[in-house]
Amino acid sequence: MRLVNKELCVKCKGRLFCGLKKCPLLEKARFYPKGREIGRELESTSPPSVFIGRYNYPNVNMGILAPSFPVDEPWILDSPTFWSEQEVGIEKVARYRSILVNARTRDERYLEYIQLAALSTRPVDVELKLEGKSRVRGLRFNPETPPMGPPVELKKVELTSEPRVPKKVEEVVEDEIKAEEGLFYLYEHHFDKYYLEKVFSAGLLGIKKRIVPTRWSITATDDILAKKMLEEIRQFPVLDDYMIFRGGHYGNYFTIFFLPDKWSFELFELWKPRSFWWRGEKVKVNSDFEGFYGRKDYAENTGGGYYAARLPIVEYLYEKRRQASVIVVRHITPDYYLPLGVWVVREGVRKALRDGRKSSLEGVKSLLKPFRSRVLDFHTRQKRLFDYEV
Repeated sequence: MRLVNKELCVKCKGRLFCGLKKCPLLEKARFYPKGREIGRELESTSPPSVFIGRYNYPNVNMGILAPSFPVDEPWILDSPTFWSEQEVGIEKVARYRSILVNARTRDERYLEYIQLAALSTRPVDVELKLEGKSRVRGLRFNPETPPMGPPVELKKVELTSEPRVPKKVEEVVEDEIKAEEGLFYLYEHHFDKYYLEKVFSAGLLGIKKRIVPTRWSITATDDILAKKMLEEIRQFPVLDDYMIFRGGHYGNYFTIFFLPDKWSFELFELWKPRSFWWRGEKVKVNSDFEGFYGRKDYAENTGGGYYAARLPIVEYLYEKRRQASVIVVRHITPDYYLPLGVWVVREGVRKALRDGRKSSLEGVKSLLKPFRSRVLDFHTRQKRLFDYEV
């Protein structure tokens, strides 16, 4: 397949804006470790991890992700925080994920087992009966989720170990409260964001509980948590100083500017030539922003990366009990040669926020000179009460 429009690819990132049935860049990127044959039955241990598809929603595929052969520490196969902290390389992450098969079904009789796996905070032993033998070969990518091995059709599933479900999670699942409230309650009680998006995706939160496609749940969780914290952040005092932070990983590098002003946020993506989604000859720039009251529509230009970058920024301000205007510049280099999911953005920004220094308006202006920043423009042009003589 040929690219329909390379200008569209860097905005689309596999969302098929071009109208094709499959993304040519993702098809070309398939990663092929050594193939393994799986029989009709598989005894395995899920990390735990589940995957809810999005095609033909709500009649979608629901799957348990499990290794196609025994591994000593299955939790490592689904742990973006660990991969980032230990600086696990791109190819090694791909090999971790290639071990997993997506044992999927549309049969709602098995939803309960998938939900129990999603609720567990420790690996779960499973017995899977499959529709015939299959050979697990190849790795599938998409822009939001970590890659995974190809699907196998599930005929029957049993959990052969007891899932560990924390009491607070049980209480939220059983209570008649909105999904957003339950999600934030668990987040405030220090449940991992990646765990929460699985619980949300498996249809375990809310008054009218519904499964949510995994790709949607990742961005929705980022968005819900950030919006709940921003309700308070907008009441906090403004940050005292200009600050600049730098850091990153996996060929993604972030420069983050904090301006002493009321809340606003802007993300620039700089795709260098020969980086994954960009096949042009010059640097391609995409951006999205929001003002004090947030966005009313989806950030189409930067997609899920916008919400993944915003969440750790909001977490930082929430912890400091301050508000600020924030500009993030994401540099994507050819070293990022396989798309690993938006967790790369989220964890990269978190890394960058560990290394900050004070700056000045002139310093910020100098570094942002190549960009037309709406947030910076508003910050420098907007008159404030203290600008006027009394």
